[in-house]
Amino acid sequence: MATQNTPALPTEEGVQAVRTIVNELFQKSVGCTPEELGEWRAQQTAEKAARHQAEVAQLQATGDHDPAFMSKVRGIAKVDDHEGLGFEAARVLQHAASAKFDGKLAASEASKMGEKQIAEVLERAVNTEDDPSGGFVVPEEVSNKIWPLVRRSTYMDKLNVQIEQTKAMQFTQTSMVSASAVEWIGEQDQIKASGVAFAKKGFRLRHARGLLPVSNTWLKSSNTGALPMIRNSMVETLRLAKDFAFFMGLGTNNQPEGLNVSVRGDQLHSSALAAGNIQSGVEQLYLTLFGAIEDAHIDMKDLRWVLPHAVKRSLMMYRENGLYIYQDELKRGLFLGIPFVSVPPDLIPRGAGDSEKIYLGAWNKTKVVHDPKIDIAKSTETAYEQDVPDGSGGTTTVTRFAFPADETVFRIKTRMDCGVVHAPAVQAMDGVVWHQAA
Repeated sequence: MATQNTPALPTEEGVQAVRTIVNELFQKSVGCTPEELGEWRAQQTAEKAARHQAEVAQLQATGDHDPAFMSKVRGIAKVDDHEGLGFEAARVLQHAASAKFDGKLAASEASKMGEKQIAEVLERAVNTEDDPSGGFVVPEEVSNKIWPLVRRSTYMDKLNVQIEQTKAMQFTQTSMVSASAVEWIGEQDQIKASGVAFAKKGFRLRHARGLLPVSNTWLKSSNTGALPMIRNSMVETLRLAKDFAFFMGLGTNNQPEGLNVSVRGDQLHSSALAAGNIQSGVEQLYLTLFGAIEDAHIDMKDLRWVLPHAVKRSLMMYRENGLYIYQDELKRGLFLGIPFVSVPPDLIPRGAGDSEKIYLGAWNKTKVVHDPKIDIAKSTETAYEQDVPDGSGGTTTVTRFAFPADETVFRIKTRMDCGVVHAPAVQAMDGVVWHQAA
């Protein structure tokens, strides 16, 4: 019977001998040992990081606009979480404001500061046709870097609404609202009409506007720390404008068409239950809204609730026999097994008797269309209203004036429209009063 020899394991002396040979060959070809090369690379990485930190600190402390520093800032700002995205828009706004929205003058100032790319953008910027007193169109290569940040923050984008950029002022989209009829026919029978029903939804780009007060100190500041503040303010203004248009637009007086207009008739249901009757209200809500969408043969992969903040809070605190019924599910972002988005009361205002409205929709059947261009006009004398604390836990509305506050107020406009392409896909229930007695 043949025997199999077990190979001998290498000895420590043999391993060390091989390692010595490898190190000698490596040193002859590279000029150092592998360990020395690793230490040198680590030192280089640490020194590079220290230089970057020193440069950023210098910029923040002195606001130096040296072209070399500015190029490094743009490079340092490019991080994975989009922190540096859209800084060009803030610089365009600063230059435009300092040059009284004269594109050529602003471009000249940007060139003097070594910002070639910003200068090229400003040279191509033009005044808006409807605002000869000083309007300004933010060029698309700059505004297109703002929109991704806006989309990350809007409530409507959390619903997976279809977003489409277009420059066409109006167009129509056709959708099928009923399936074709199916029937048996004989061998020589004439095929009847399919019975398919179609609907047309028209879109017309209309203005969504917002006011952006900016401190003149920020606008005049050469410190790069002002850029994210201006950029974030622009993003927040556009977010508010788009969300208000999507939820509250009336579709008249040059307003986009919002959900409060699109969802009506057979898609709007009313609750007549007594206040605080949450359990019966939840059953009624699910059977009515979910049943209507399901019976319409709607693809439900993008089904989501839209809950006012007050409704979500009431559901979070609802208990039976001392146990919270919906709290665990709501913490996971679900309500009755369906994802939800919670929105503030200014997007879904309360109705009579402090009643709320709740939406359930397959939001892939809704669409928002917008022009990628952003129009900006400025005023140093405009008055605007602002809610401020009243000292007793509430707020009061006061009128602020730009000039004494040392601010410039920008009016930011974009053109958009929205609507439900397939009407049964979005259902709503109003008259919901789930506030429990204290």
